Amino acid sequence: MSESCDGEPKQPASAPPAAGDASDALNNWLREAEPTLRALSENASGGILVVLTSSGRLVMANTDFCRMLGYSETELRGMTPPQLHPARVWPHARELYRDMKPDGHGLVEELPFLAKGGRIVYADVDPSYVTIKGKTCFLGVFQNAMARRQARESLARSEALLAEAQSLAHLGNWNLDLVNGQATWSDEEYRLLGYEPRAVSVCVEQFVQAVHPDDREAVLAEMHRAMTPGETRPYQIEHRVLRADGERILEQRGRVIFDESGRPLRMYGTSQDVTEQKRVQAQLQAERNFSSAVLDSAGAIVLVLDRDGRIRRFNRACETLSGYSFAEVEGRFPWDFLLLPNEGATVRQQAFEPLVDHPGAGTYTNHWLDKAGGKHLIEWHNTPMLDVHGRLEYLVCIGIDVTAKQAVEAALRRSEETYARAEAIAHIGSWDWDIVGGGLRWTDEIYRIFGQSPQSFGATYQAFVDAVHPDDRQSVIAAVNASVADDTLPYSIEHRVLRPDGTVRVVHERGKVYRDEQGAPLRMIGSVHDITERKEGEQELELYRAHLEELVQARTAALMESERQLRNAQAIAHLGHWSVNLESGELVWSDEIYRIFGYLLGADFIPSQARFFASVHPEDVALVRREQDAAVARGGVLRIDHRIVLPDGRERWVHEEAVCENDAAGRPIRLTGTVQDITERKLAEAEILRARDEAERA
Repeated sequence: MSESCDGEPKQPASAPPAAGDASDALNNWLREAEPTLRALSENASGGILVVLTSSGRLVMANTDFCRMLGYSETELRGMTPPQLHPARVWPHARELYRDMKPDGHGLVEELPFLAKGGRIVYADVDPSYVTIKGKTCFLGVFQNAMARRQARESLARSEALLAEAQSLAHLGNWNLDLVNGQATWSDEEYRLLGYEPRAVSVCVEQFVQAVHPDDREAVLAEMHRAMTPGETRPYQIEHRVLRADGERILEQRGRVIFDESGRPLRMYGTSQDVTEQKRVQAQLQAERNFSSAVLDSAGAIVLVLDRDGRIRRFNRACETLSGYSFAEVEGRFPWDFLLLPNEGATVRQQAFEPLVDHPGAGTYTNHWLDKAGGKHLIEWHNTPMLDVHGRLEYLVCIGIDVTAKQAVEAALRRSEETYARAEAIAHIGSWDWDIVGGGLRWTDEIYRIFGQSPQSFGATYQAFVDAVHPDDRQSVIAAVNASVADDTLPYSIEHRVLRPDGTVRVVHERGKVYRDEQGAPLRMIGSVHDITERKEGEQELELYRAHLEELVQARTAALMESERQLRNAQAIAHLGHWSVNLESGELVWSDEIYRIFGYLLGADFIPSQARFFASVHPEDVALVRREQDAAVARGGVLRIDHRIVLPDGRERWVHEEAVCENDAAGRPIRLTGTVQDITERKLAEAEILRARDEAERA
């Protein structure tokens, strides 16, 4: 009795041949079939496996198939199909080996295989049945699908992290249809206004009710201004909201879409909780005022240069010594007019340019020329201020006029003490802890905060605990355990970190536990904020008041960077992806495409090719069909800008990119691509062209 392809005993014929005869017959058949089998192997694109359906014996596997599973062909010839698959999938997989359907089974995607050593390998299988020298054989063509599967899993993890990051940022978005009054809020928008997601009806009245009574008139006035025909300035306002947990400050930004007649159609935008930012801004403004008073009353001269070497700060001592006002020198290079002609190039090359690519503190001495032609010998102590990427942003130069001995001794001591206690700009990193597996993932910023490197850190929860200061470990462990045990207890704690070099940093950690359907904890995601400088500032403000100058400047620079980024913030760009099966016509949209095309998620709407083309602007339908057909015909890439018409009649511009996928026979089977709303870009381009035309006419 032998085994068939499904792993079950195959009943012998009524008069079975002797064992020796069967073996000889099989060997004879193998010798006769050898040329055919080898031809299949040599001409195949991908892995090839041939199995005798009568006995379940593997009679040929080409090099690609052997490499995929890690076996030699000799090893595979001694195996049967059940040994190639995990036990859980064999009941399904065996149908491929024993059911001889005339047209085959069609492509089977990501079928699990059991490779040598026990690892699981996923492959796409194109099964068929052929007759070789009178015997029916299973012929499988295999393509390794591991890269595609891993990419999909990685994308899912990234999307989950992105959603959590948006929640942690306290940034909501809203959309108001000015024609029918309907509105939509993101979950975070509900929370920012003090509501549980979808706990109240979404409308302007509900929003106004959440606004502080003293701010409602201003908010409504700003909305009406933005909706005024011909108005081009976006909607922007800061106002207070009253929530159950207290008063918060929101910053709202938005835009109004008008039709061709100037009637407002839709208003959309974002809301962000800036309460903490406003508190910090007020505190930093007070510190900045204090810093300015300190700088202007200090005996030392303070000069701040940007990355290009241009003057960006010039304190009162500089003005007194040089005879120039700040307005006269701002934006100029000091070596062009403040230095001796024979020293200018040397100072630039030796004292400034090396710090651009290799920031570091240093000292330098050179002469200054005042406005009247007087010469002063200045000893400089240079301290770099770095941006978030570790590159030089500003160079703080504190100088002492060493032509006056007594002034040098007093001012130099203050400078040296200030440099010794200069603090770095605070950083924030994120982490992801696999509670079940024990793995811990840090971003690069946390490695810097903890003074660790990926090579030295064990990347486990225990390694993290070991890095916590011994006096704080039990409180950190208790806070983690409490949050893991009780989903209502958020993880939020301040503790110290003991670096490998013995230095101590203070951090503030926040985190959230994610659970399975039964409530069991799976993973914990959170952030680490290095607040060492803030803590030291709170504890040592009085002790180091005389040395506060550089600390204030560092915080001022951080605020200026924050304000610059805030001013340059742009509206959120929308991008969706889609896939169409060219055989069945099935079309799949991501959630974002529903929003781009003006359809509500959850509505009775099923995307299809016909509905897609119904949304394309009538003047662009022929172009889109032509480009799509060309991409399918040549198996290439589709790139096109075209218009769409939303259900409410509004027109939008979108940019589409897609690639055509072919099967093993080279036939196109699928188009996969993306759609991005580029309406704002198109409007901007049109405005630029209009302005240029007007300029040329002028």
